[in-house]
Amino acid sequence: MFGEAEEKINFRITVLEAMDIPTKFTDIFCQFTVPGLENQQFSTDPIKNEEINGGGPPLGFFHVENVSLPNNDQIGKVLKETPVLFEVFGHYNQGC
Repeated sequence: MFGEAEEKINFRITVLEAMDIPTKFTDIFCQFTVPGLENQQFSTDPIKNEEINGGGPPLGFFHVENVSLPNNDQIGKVLKETPVLFEVFGHYNQGC
């Protein structure tokens, strides 16, 4: 079994930053799905995309999510073989 001593598998996901987001997208946020918790999406708070001409600093999310999953052979296999899915979204600014 994956981590046999514990009833739950606990881990932390940290979303630090997003880079090269076009300025036509504002209020950027990141959603992610953890293998084994496909019915639950996690999301960062939206942040303003104020990058000018694509030359600004990366957008800093610095979002931390603590995740707890039941410990069993199936979850262990899923975590080893399936990546966490990260998606970045933003509202489209028609003025750009």
